[in-house]
Amino acid sequence: MRINLHKINLNSNILICSSIIGIFSFGCYYYKQYCNNFTLKSIEKNYKRTLEWEHELNIYKIAMPKLYMSGKKKKRCILLIGGYKDIPYVWNEFEKYLIDNNLDFYAPRTFGNGRTFYQTVKYKDWIISYLEAIHVLENMYESIDIIGFSTGAVITLYLTQFEYKCKINNVFLCAPFLLHNENLSTKLFFSDNLFSKLINRIYSCTLRFHPKFVGKNNSYRDTFHEYYSQSDYCEVFGDLIMETELFEFIKFKPTKIMANNVVILYSKDDTIIGNIKLQHKLLSNIFTKPIDIISIPSYNNNHDINDKCGHVMFKEIHLIIDDIFFNIKKYL
Repeated sequence: MRINLHKINLNSNILICSSIIGIFSFGCYYYKQYCNNFTLKSIEKNYKRTLEWEHELNIYKIAMPKLYMSGKKKKRCILLIGGYKDIPYVWNEFEKYLIDNNLDFYAPRTFGNGRTFYQTVKYKDWIISYLEAIHVLENMYESIDIIGFSTGAVITLYLTQFEYKCKINNVFLCAPFLLHNENLSTKLFFSDNLFSKLINRIYSCTLRFHPKFVGKNNSYRDTFHEYYSQSDYCEVFGDLIMETELFEFIKFKPTKIMANNVVILYSKDDTIIGNIKLQHKLLSNIFTKPIDIISIPSYNNNHDINDKCGHVMFKEIHLIIDDIFFNIKKYL
């Protein structure tokens, strides 16, 4: 029997090279971890995290924006918080009502949204986007009203757990996504059972959606909502990794709501959000004052499916936006 020494040597070289690469990779990984830990310990030594939100969000107060104003604070401002994948364009029509009524507002960009590529981020990044906004606005205004749409309603509730230099006055939760509407897709990918988690991981690693902006003159087929849209304002296609982050985030339930008033606005034909009465009950158990709940109707007299309110409350349907603003203005 002949022994192929060349083959043995080749296999030995491959094994040695693989071992060196493996050892080097592990060494780099642990060195990186050491550097990270060393850096964070050095920062912690000089800048202790003393506030509740600093610990929860893993960010330091010293990292927040700074602002100085030499005049008096203005009376109020409205902070607009969009939903999952929304960019500030979601408020394009609604902002006209605010401007016409001389109401100051600010609509920041949620970190991760509105890029030329779809960023995978953590829910804490979403919250920090708006926490930074409040740290600016609290120096400029005596009180802030917050309008949160969909996932933005959950972000709003997260923010209202903390005290600021200004009052959080009215909180408007529009189509709140504290609970999701269960269907085949959500049960398959986002259930707590082992099978669902396995399918989720396999799908996330093998198939991913790519982001796509839809301009004002381009329609697309949105199979999730089953209608054609001419004026969308978000990155249409997501990523199951980010969808999973979203479903993890909405497990958050506030322990306190530090605001003067809480108002829920919703549409009866919204198929995305979970049971609105359960959401109302959940928040009523936390908030000491009565929580008003307002239904926003659809306007499809001509059987035009585009006139449904659904989960697009701030879409360019003026009758619906009229109704939303009329109800919100009563509290301002």
